[in-house]
Amino acid sequence: MKYYITEMLRLITAALMFFHCPAPDFHANLTYWQHALQLEDWRVSLFVVPAEELSRNVVGEMDIVAQDKAVTIRILREQDSDLPRRLARADQQLTLVHELVHLKRMVNGDAWHNEAETVAQTTALVRSHHRWREAAAIEGLY
Repeated sequence: MKYYITEMLRLITAALMFFHCPAPDFHANLTYWQHALQLEDWRVSLFVVPAEELSRNVVGEMDIVAQDKAVTIRILREQDSDLPRRLARADQQLTLVHELVHLKRMVNGDAWHNEAETVAQTTALVRSHHRWREAAAIEGLY
């Protein structure tokens, strides 16, 4: 029964994402995830940038100044994404969470450059928080 409900929620989410894809509210999402990951003492600057301002073949990256507890996150703008608009916007939100998980892993002393572990942790985190927009990106991308 639980599996059935989960699958129904995924289908409903996919339908909603198909018809309704508002522009991401990065400020609200950043505030939510900083709190959830206990990173509120970090100063996070977020920029949505064209592809040429990112490393090759990435959709997000960050620069950390640990001694100042400051991080700059750059996320690919939707116009430069290969994804349909609705998934590109969801992917932007997911990328923000993913980069914050990298930061949290660094703060915890984990192997924060381990991409596979960060993806797995991001996926589990998004699902456990019932963040359906980000989860829709996972369903469409991974």
